[in-house]
Amino acid sequence: MLRKFVLAAALLSVLAAAGPARSEAGARLDPGAMAAALDTAHPDEVAYITYTVALVDLHVLSGDLVDSSFQWARRKPARHNKFQYFKHAVINLASRAGVTMPQGTPDLTPTVQGRVVVRVVLIDVPVAGAVVRIQGTSLETTTNAKGQFAFENVPYGIHTVNASAVVILPKTGSTVVTLPNPTPPAVDPGFVTIRVN
Repeated sequence: MLRKFVLAAALLSVLAAAGPARSEAGARLDPGAMAAALDTAHPDEVAYITYTVALVDLHVLSGDLVDSSFQWARRKPARHNKFQYFKHAVINLASRAGVTMPQGTPDLTPTVQGRVVVRVVLIDVPVAGAVVRIQGTSLETTTNAKGQFAFENVPYGIHTVNASAVVILPKTGSTVVTLPNPTPPAVDPGFVTIRVN
């Protein structure tokens, strides 16, 4: 009985020691290094790897899921298309986890669209001429007559979108947009509504 207890304790300590290394898989994923290890330089394939790693950074996909797919695919013989093994493994494992991955090439510089409104007697009224900026970037635009705006070529990440306008008095507002869309496949642009107060 004591021997079984000692063996169980030893097994638990080994698993506990191995656990942190596997949970850091997401931190180790580098799209460039992964593309090199999978013997690919095709832009569509690199885009898919970058998109997949971005979903790990957003905690949509597990780092372990992506890392295990990568490690399995990179061990395939050189005559095989290692990237295709990686892609299909990620798609299948993500599907089991309830995440639908795109079959085609994701856009690495998606579009953010939105509108700026002000609340007037429980109704959102569009604000024309509002200045809209994506914080931490040089991206800036002005809303049209319907209060709409759009940014193209926005890098992946979590961005704060700020708006300022003069509606009798100066008003400001902001919201957060996540790119890629945290519910893949990300085929639609990010859409936000900013209410200025």
